Amino acid sequence: VVGAVSDDQGFLDAKDNMKMPVVLVTSLADGNLGIKFGFPT
Repeated sequence: VVGAVSDDQGFLDAKDNMKMPVVLVTSLADGNLGIKFGFPT
């Protein structure tokens, strides 16, 4: 979890457009890695 706080007007104006992608990496039974990538809309 990441949080950011600021009273800077530039930050306050842009905060609704700031989004962070999420990546889930899992180890598969065959030794490979499974990757899931999501970007909030």
